[in-house]
Amino acid sequence: MVFRVRNKGPTEYYSGTLITKDKKIINLKNGEIIITPLTFNIRKKKPTVVSSETPMKWRIEIKNQDIKIITSPINNKAYNDTLIPYWEGPISFNGSHKGFGYLEMTGY
Repeated sequence: MVFRVRNKGPTEYYSGTLITKDKKIINLKNGEIIITPLTFNIRKKKPTVVSSETPMKWRIEIKNQDIKIITSPINNKAYNDTLIPYWEGPISFNGSHKGFGYLEMTGY
């Protein structure tokens, strides 16, 4: 599991936990994680006609763990336009590792 906390300034905070096949727990530090948005889904915000972009595909790299994956949403339309808008849903990922996961995003 990895996460990113965005800030209005230029800095962001990253953290995560890796559990190996032999159940070893590795705490991932801020400088070990690189998360880069690759593609975006453009949608209109309510009630205005201003559009916003929600990242749909991500590149996730974990330094020192040989992990380089690209995530893809299984359902692009999992955006929830509630009081606090968010996107959440299942994803697949490919690259150095393959599988399925779950992604949650707020603030887009």
